[in-house]
Amino acid sequence: MHLSDTVAAGKIDRRQALKKLKYLIFKAKDDPVRYRSEMDEVFTVPVIPNNVECTESRFGNVECDILRPQVVAADRHIFYIHGGCLVGGSRKTYRSFCASLADEAAALLCVPEYRYAPTYPFPCGLDDIQAAFRDYCSLLYSEGNPDMFIAADTAGATIACALLQDLPQRFRQYVRALMLFSPWCDISIGSPVLSEKHAHDELVMAEDIRRCAELYTYEQNLSNPAVSPVYIRPDIIEHFPPVYMQAGEKELFMPDMERFEHLLTDAGVQCTFEVWPQMMTMFQMADEFIPQAKPAVEHAGNYIKSFCNREEE
Repeated sequence: MHLSDTVAAGKIDRRQALKKLKYLIFKAKDDPVRYRSEMDEVFTVPVIPNNVECTESRFGNVECDILRPQVVAADRHIFYIHGGCLVGGSRKTYRSFCASLADEAAALLCVPEYRYAPTYPFPCGLDDIQAAFRDYCSLLYSEGNPDMFIAADTAGATIACALLQDLPQRFRQYVRALMLFSPWCDISIGSPVLSEKHAHDELVMAEDIRRCAELYTYEQNLSNPAVSPVYIRPDIIEHFPPVYMQAGEKELFMPDMERFEHLLTDAGVQCTFEVWPQMMTMFQMADEFIPQAKPAVEHAGNYIKSFCNREEE
């Protein structure tokens, strides 16, 4: 679904937005330690927006942020797997964006701090996410009947899809939807996007993603469905919950997102795909420069709220 160019009309400071958002992307020649440090420095905010309360907890031996808006619907939860090109990212980096999402959805939101490459390559991060999710859900399920939404962005989407593939039915039954922001759907050597040596958009270059993939796992494993979601078998993906995707029109990975959308719909999975005109990867994290950012997060929050309303009817 392509949104109208009239949505959130206002002046965009594209140069400043790109200057900020470039820190989300690990460059092929960058140092992982420096990348993580700069990412935290740029995106960490002194005050969490919307008076959202942040506490820390541990689930499955994984440190997690728990973000609680002032208004929270009973038993509505978001489990958020942050991006970071598989080699970085943190709870600190994502607190502002996740707090805004939690506030718009009126949901309690959990952000785990999983391990990443190259020190901890695949499947270490996935193992952490599985442990944290199952422990977190076990606690919730012992206290009630929660509505759970799994959300992720960019490289975190590969882990989110892998989590769902291997999720036991006792946990899967409570997952109402999967929400993906600018998802990486194919980082294999067979990717039509990455096979173009000099392919790029305003923020991302194919060589950068190829380097991230190289640090994450060995070449033959890049077409593993737990690494590149476009390779999930139809008989597996047909058991996915409804999927919501949100992305910018100018993203390098747009063709792969469309492939993933077709995979879902062909398997009978309900898929809502919002494409924001002229936007770049994770434009939602540059709301001070892009008027469309806040309405985009509001759209995502409304999807969760309307979905829950349908379940209650």
